[in-house]
Order: sequence, then structure tokens, then C-alpha cells
Amino acid sequence: MEKDVLGQRWTTWFLLQEGEKPAEIFRRLEKVCGLDAPSRKTVYNWVDSYKCGRQSTDDRERTGRPNTAVNEENIEKIRLAINENPRIRKVEMQTICGIGGNAIHLILHEHLHLKKLTCRWVPKTLNEHQKNERMTISGDLLSRFEREGPGFLERIVTGDESWFHFYEPESKRQSQEWRGPGTLPPVKAKAEKSAGKRMAIVFWDMDGILLIKWLSEGHTINTTYYIETLTELREQIKKNRRGKLTKGILLLHDNARPHTSHDAIRAIRDLQFETLPHPPYSPDLAQSDYWLFAPMKKYLRGHRYENLQQLASSVHQWVRNTPQEFFSSGIQKLPERWRRCINMQGDYVEISTKNN
Repeated sequence: MEKDVLGQRWTTWFLLQEGEKPAEIFRRLEKVCGLDAPSRKTVYNWVDSYKCGRQSTDDRERTGRPNTAVNEENIEKIRLAINENPRIRKVEMQTICGIGGNAIHLILHEHLHLKKLTCRWVPKTLNEHQKNERMTISGDLLSRFEREGPGFLERIVTGDESWFHFYEPESKRQSQEWRGPGTLPPVKAKAEKSAGKRMAIVFWDMDGILLIKWLSEGHTINTTYYIETLTELREQIKKNRRGKLTKGILLLHDNARPHTSHDAIRAIRDLQFETLPHPPYSPDLAQSDYWLFAPMKKYLRGHRYENLQQLASSVHQWVRNTPQEFFSSGIQKLPERWRRCINMQGDYVEISTKNN
């Protein structure tokens, strides 16, 4: 939306009369106005002025020397400096224009309507070909879902590999404690992940986990091992998902070498699985990466396991405690992921979820 400072001031005054706190007023303005929202400090200053008796939402005449530092010449200098170096610091802007920090703040926020945003980490810097490939595959899968309906998602079996450490420290959020007023926050020595770890292959569908297979220490996944795993997967589907093989399995996995070798493709065909396309460098479109592994590993954080048996037992305990709706939701979110990938012109969809 177009910046409307007068409207924002009036909205701040109105919400204050309604009894809203400054933090909530700022949050609501930011939600509606996005990048055009005033800064938190600006909102708090407006609130303070209204509490002190100010009745008008218009700019008032100020006493003292006029602010000549905020002029078209300096605004243009700052604009050109930022275009040349988007990471330029405010102190450098002050040197360029020979003006103070308050004037720089006004130019950046009130005139250029800029915010300094932190980079979003992505798995890889995608080129145009890779973005187009992600859009094409997402569009094809979305079209198929729209043709076939919910039955398309019910046929999907997905899987991936991941490392599990024998010890992974708690996150800061997990170590939070309730404390009384005036007490100090808890302290905790920083700990690192253990060197001991094992890789597991996990396959699942809308009804839950189908297979967890742990690799022996020192072994890696090759084509032969992956084919053996897929054979075991078929037996588990036959045993635990009556009628699913008859409907046809849609296998969704990434493009790791053992998954896409000629022998693996031939074995998948012999097992009567159909492989769904998956674009390279796309963990944001793989349910195991963006939905399954993070909450599974969160459950393990803060616990030490002496051996694989203890680690595997804890993983199976998480599986038993996790409702079927969790797995169903993970699969059902796929079409929305495909839509977002298309809407973002093939760029990465945010990987993190509320489950992470």
C-alpha cells in the first residue's frame, strides 16, 4: 500500500483510545502496512505525544531552527549511496551528507520508506534454468492433483535420509523456565553435538511411518542398499496398508545419486512404483526436510544415547506419540507448497514450519 503517515497517526490515536498497548498497535500497523509501516520507535513516540495531551494527528509547527538537513539534495545523495551499496552503514551516510543521525533516520524511514532486512538463508543460489524447472515440475504436480483430487495425495509415499546424533543439545527455547520477579534467568554451558551419529532412511505416508532403516556404522547409501530398502518398503506397505499397492504407489524422493541410477530406476519399475518428479536442490518441496525431521529431532534434543538401540528406541517412541493427523497434514500441504513455488517464480519457499 502507499505510505499514509496521516492515516497511520490517526489509526494509532484510535487504537490507543480503544485501550490497545503500543506494542500491539505497532504489530497491527506492520501487519496491514507491511514495508510502509512506521518504525516501532515512531509508534511509541506518537503514543507518548497523545498521552501527553496532543489532540491533532497532523504535523505541527515546531519551534526552533527548521530542519534544513532533510532536503531534496540530501535525500537524493542517500538514495544514490544505497543504490550503489545496499549494505552502507548510517555513519557512512552521515559522512557523505555531513548531517546528523536523526536526519539520516528521517530520510531513510519517512522519505525513502526503507527498512534494513536480514538475508534469508537458502540451500543454494538458483539460476534461471533451475527456477524454471522448479516452476514446471510444481505446475505439473499441481495440475495432476487438481485432476485426480485427494486420492492423488493418498497414494504418495515419500522418504529421505538424515543423520541422527547420539547427543544434540537443547535449543535456547527448550531450556526456558518459569521464574519469579527479580530472579535471574537460568544459565547453561554451551554444548556441541556429539561426534557419534547414525544415518537413517525414513519412509512415510498420510497414515504415518512405514519404514525406518538404520545404516550400520561406517556404511553409506549406495544403489544396491537403496534397492534393498525399497524392497523392504514394499513389504511394509503390503503388510500395513491394505489396498494401497492396488491403487498404485507414487514414490516421492529427491535426486540423490542412489535414487536416480539406472539400476534404481529399473528396480522401482519392477516394484511397480511410479516415481513423481522432484526438482534438484529443492528441500523446501520435500516433506521429510520441511515437515518431518525437524520435530522428530527436536524430541531427541537434550538426551544422551549410549548406543544405536537407545537412539532408535527414542525415535520409535516419538512415532508412537505422534498423532496420525501430523503425517496427514504434512502430505496435504504439498499442493500449497507447489502453488507458492510457482507464485515466487521458482524461488525457495520458506522451509521452516510451526513444527520446527
